Amino acid sequence: MIKKYEFTEETKVICGRKLHKIRALRDFNDVKAGDLGGFIEKEENLSHEGNCWVYNNAKVYDNAKIYGDAIICGNAEIYGNAKIYGNAVIRGNAEICGNAKIYGCAVIYGNAKIYGNAVIRGNAEIYGNAVIHGNAEIYVNAEIYGNAVIHGNAEIYGNAVIRGNAEIYGNAEICGNAEIYGNAIIYGNAKIYGRAVICGNAIIYGCAKIYNGKWDKSHLYIQGTKWAFYVSSENTITTGCQIHTFEEWQKNYKQIAKEHDGLEVLTEYIRYFNLACEMYGKEEYKIDLKEEAA
Repeated sequence: MIKKYEFTEETKVICGRKLHKIRALRDFNDVKAGDLGGFIEKEENLSHEGNCWVYNNAKVYDNAKIYGDAIICGNAEIYGNAKIYGNAVIRGNAEICGNAKIYGCAVIYGNAKIYGNAVIRGNAEIYGNAVIHGNAEIYVNAEIYGNAVIHGNAEIYGNAVIRGNAEIYGNAEICGNAEIYGNAIIYGNAKIYGRAVICGNAIIYGCAKIYNGKWDKSHLYIQGTKWAFYVSSENTITTGCQIHTFEEWQKNYKQIAKEHDGLEVLTEYIRYFNLACEMYGKEEYKIDLKEEAA
């Protein structure tokens, strides 16, 4: 292995650790021999192989490792047991620490902070004041920015966009072309996908699965005796594993209940259905409970 950098005499102390400014010893990528780089604590922080490099005033220390073709620049700070590799780019004032892993073509910048066991990969882009931690995983083309916070075991992927003051946690899953913003909160085992837009002060939780429509307030979600009952799009209601339009539920509710051993709780769920009809302007589909009782 031919070394690609050396320590200069310029040093900086960060959190009690002595960091050294580096100088390139050979040409690679856009770096020329003699170019000054950023600061690292020890050679284990930056591989001599690949095109990885620490630029500008960026700092890498503790047990953090930069390898592959990863780029660290600006005032970015990488420490703890963080690993940055592949073609990942960390810049601006971004802070990566803990056991976080950033790889693929992921880009982190602004004042974003990634820590815990978070994994950012693919073409994911995290910026602004976004915070990702816990066991959260962001991948494919997902974009997180603003003051968004993602934590727990949440997964964000596809072309999903999370921004504003949105918070996603628990086992929540956001994917497809879903967009979450405002003060929206998604948690539990909720899944938001398709072209769903969750915004305003909406709170989505439990086992809810929302795949369409714009929701600027909390949708109707009721944990019934046997199954969860909730409005899953502008025109559909989900009960257990059954997803049907308001019209389909009205026409087929008895048959569906019979097929899924739900006749004993049918009246309970009809009440939920009628409430949903009233709340979402679908009164024409309400079921007559008196007729049902007869």
